[in-house]
Amino acid sequence: MDHETVLLTNEGTRRLKHELKSLIAEKEQCTAEEEGLFLDKRIKQLEQVLIHAQLLSSEKEPGQTAEVGSTITLLELEFQDEMTYTIVHPYEADPREFKIAADSPVAQAVIGKPLNAKIHISLPGGHISYKIINIQNCKR
Repeated sequence: MDHETVLLTNEGTRRLKHELKSLIAEKEQCTAEEEGLFLDKRIKQLEQVLIHAQLLSSEKEPGQTAEVGSTITLLELEFQDEMTYTIVHPYEADPREFKIAADSPVAQAVIGKPLNAKIHISLPGGHISYKIINIQNCKR
């Protein structure tokens, strides 16, 4: 794992710390070698992420360009459906909470794009097009 800064929300940081604490406790009780190796690997990953974490502000302000931490509203151009997502680090991604990983196809298509930009994403079932209609960035 590289040592780049990892942008995390307060909630994401809290969840990762809780997972780390749980894994350490589980590791202490673990007797299976293979499981222990898996736990060690995950513990080291989480420690590295947390060491290099930079917290994103939970306060939002209107933005002109999408970035990690942005909450974006997209208009699907064919059916005119609106969707709002927050772009987060992959360890924080949770589609049920509309938090998409920064390395996901949608996030990759919008990061760096300005408000009102049209984006086109190729998917296994075809193409989908969106327009970025709102960007709320973390307050700096």
